[in-house]
Amino acid sequence: MSDRPGRQAAIPDNARHAVSDPPGLEAEGTVPADPISEATFTAGMRAAFLRSPQPILCLDLQGRVTHWNPAAESLFGWSEAEVVGKPNPTVPEEFLAEFRTNMEVLLADEVCDRLPVTCLKKDGTLVEAILTAAPISGEEGKVRGFVGIITDLTDLIRVQEDLLAGEARYRHLVEFMAAGVAVYEAVDDGDDFVFKEFNRAGEQIEGVHRDAVIGRRLREAFPGVEDFGLLDVMRRVWRTGQPEHFPIRHYQDDRISGWRDNYVYKLPSGEIVAVYEDVTERRRLQDQLHQAQKMEAIGTLAGGIAHDFNNILYAIKGYTQLAVDEVPGPSETHRSLTEVIKATDRGAELVRRLLSFGRREEETRRPLRLQETIVEIRPLLRGMLPTTIEIRQAIDEACGPVLADPVQIGQILMNLATNASQAMREKGGTLEIRLDAVQIPPADPGTTADLPPGAYARLSVRDSGVGMDGDTRGRIFDPYFTTRRGGDGTGLGLSTVGGIVRSHRGAIEVTSAPGEGALFEIFLPICKPLAGAKSSDETDERIPRGNERILVVDDEEMIVDFVRRALERLGYEVLAFTDSTAALRAFRADPQLCDLVITDQTMPGTPGDALAKEMLAIRRDLPIILTTGYNDRIDDARAQALGIRAFRAKPVAFADLARTLRALLDV
Repeated sequence: MSDRPGRQAAIPDNARHAVSDPPGLEAEGTVPADPISEATFTAGMRAAFLRSPQPILCLDLQGRVTHWNPAAESLFGWSEAEVVGKPNPTVPEEFLAEFRTNMEVLLADEVCDRLPVTCLKKDGTLVEAILTAAPISGEEGKVRGFVGIITDLTDLIRVQEDLLAGEARYRHLVEFMAAGVAVYEAVDDGDDFVFKEFNRAGEQIEGVHRDAVIGRRLREAFPGVEDFGLLDVMRRVWRTGQPEHFPIRHYQDDRISGWRDNYVYKLPSGEIVAVYEDVTERRRLQDQLHQAQKMEAIGTLAGGIAHDFNNILYAIKGYTQLAVDEVPGPSETHRSLTEVIKATDRGAELVRRLLSFGRREEETRRPLRLQETIVEIRPLLRGMLPTTIEIRQAIDEACGPVLADPVQIGQILMNLATNASQAMREKGGTLEIRLDAVQIPPADPGTTADLPPGAYARLSVRDSGVGMDGDTRGRIFDPYFTTRRGGDGTGLGLSTVGGIVRSHRGAIEVTSAPGEGALFEIFLPICKPLAGAKSSDETDERIPRGNERILVVDDEEMIVDFVRRALERLGYEVLAFTDSTAALRAFRADPQLCDLVITDQTMPGTPGDALAKEMLAIRRDLPIILTTGYNDRIDDARAQALGIRAFRAKPVAFADLARTLRALLDV
């Protein structure tokens, strides 16, 4: 055995200990204990020696083994017969000199208490242990040998190593967690907390190095943290021991920079652990989802009213067209009635716009005069902007059309106006909308827009607001970038504008400086108008006529009456029904009842597509025109798949309906 170097001792088998008798019991009525005889004591010591779970060995003055208990055999691998009378085999060679020095200490009648030692086993391996050794003296008081008791530290060392490895794994895990972790020690009886640990994610989320917070009080490192309520949560967790989840805005250097979720725990040691993650992006996505849900709600509302509203417009437009035919033109009355027809068309376009904003209608691009879009959108802008903002416009009527979706162009104007409103919210100002045509020559150095040369419509929106610096201008089209205060928006408006402009093969330029307002210029390529395009409101003598029998089905009595009167003027014989089930019964009774069917889609009883299916099952060659104010069950493609020859959205232009009749009947 060695104490790194090993101190060793042994005791002879016949060693004697001076043992005094226990003191007598002086209390009255007690009997003094019998003294333990020398033989009894020796026998007891021998039994303890043999049965001890710890290795015990005795050495003589020359360091030879005199006694070796079973526990020593088990630990070191040598039997008693192999070692008795021989030098102590447990001392590694490199510790022999130190072993002899320690024997001299024991010869001086001193005890070596709980010394760390390294011992050699029979198989050549080393074992770490604790040694307690003492000299054994004979009757004459002279040291005759040494006894040593060894405690094996192998299991303890393994546990310590596991603990150290576990701590290292824990620290590695905490250090490289994606969530921030801060460990605090309570001070001032839990009123404040001192940073003890702070991981890498915490540094990134807080924007501060750990050296700047370790050892500092929480309120000292982040003076505003108490205003957010986190300190109260930590105090409560420290007092109760119950963990809490606490979502708050992210505090950093006297400014709000985002959102985070905090999970606060108390360790058995009394330390407080705060695990937190930056959920700013998640919150923004939630805001975006809420915005999408709002648009879905608008779409649901629009879909609910679209059918009835378009039916009303259909009747207004139809009766007005009948009146136009009866009024000689040109006259003021004729012109007024024509304006009513245009107004109904605009109303129908407004419904379509609401449906498109609600994602109920696919994007449709067509040659579009931006002049008309600006005129239509201005009343909406006036309603959404505060009265402190004046709206001006300068429109070049000669500017050609662009191939665009009118709804998306309207969205561009709405988003730019909203952005301008935010820039002028404090003092008011002027919002100016301009439209003109520009010619971009090849390699034009005057514009940063990388556009092919050609003719472009330039749509400009200028505000007299606070303006922007260069850094802000460079980021305004980034998704989620916003300079607005919390709750004022998601930062998606200008990003949407940029996406729409790019999808229309255009470009957008921004000119702004602090205090000088902002100018947004949108360039869209001018297209040629469709050749030979005719107004859908033509009601002159060129509208085709006929003499066939037409079956009209619509649950709106006004529409049935208008269509009947209009078709009868053109020479047709009309059978009209406001009950689709009754119309189906009449057709089943006589499949040759009519030459063509015009039916509405949304009706009580039997809807239009089901009515058409039943009729076509009886008479496959029957031409059917399906009309609808709005219905998400049916569209042109699905109608054709059912065998329906034509699909029209209300309000249907009278001339269009008449030409469709002839196209189907003349086949």
